[in-house]
Formats: sequence, C-alpha cells, structure tokens
Amino acid sequence: MLTVGLALLERISVGTVLRIFQRDIVRLIKNPFALVVIVSNVGSAGIVCMNCIEANWDATNIPMDCILPSLTNVPTTVEGMGSVDVGGQIVDQLSQNESV
Repeated sequence: MLTVGLALLERISVGTVLRIFQRDIVRLIKNPFALVVIVSNVGSAGIVCMNCIEANWDATNIPMDCILPSLTNVPTTVEGMGSVDVGGQIVDQLSQNESV
C-alpha cells in the first residue's frame, strides 16, 4: 500500500497541487456558509491564543501563599539520614525566598 502511495505522489506535480488548491479556494468562495465556518474557527482559535499569551505575559509579581499542614506535621525517617522534616524544609526555603 505504501509503494502505491509513493508512486502516486511521484506522479503529482506542483502544477497539479496548485490547480487543486485554486479549485478549493474557488469552491470555498462560492459557498458563503463554509467560508463563515472556516473564518470563525480560525478567528476563535486566534482569540484563545491571544488570551493565553496575555494571561502569561508578565508573571513576575504574583503574590503567593504556601500552606502545607500535611507535610509539616509528619517527619520521615530515611536510612542513613535519620529523621527528615521535608515539609518544614520546604516552608523554610519558601519563606526565605523573596523572588517567589
């Protein structure tokens, strides 16, 4: 099946592709409903993308609160290290970090 597809692809010229594209554009212009559907799909995707870009553009001064009661209450015993309070360490590091 793949060899048949490749043989067909080798016989198609750029001129044939351009004729098919031109035919599709002409048919699209003749059908206003299809044109409205395509333009609205492209437009709505662009609006969604611009909203996402605008929302994530400047995220440097976002206030952040950190509450980790479940992590800070339970220290863990690690072989070779003894008792480790990972939650407490995270809270200490976050409270010392001024950029967050």
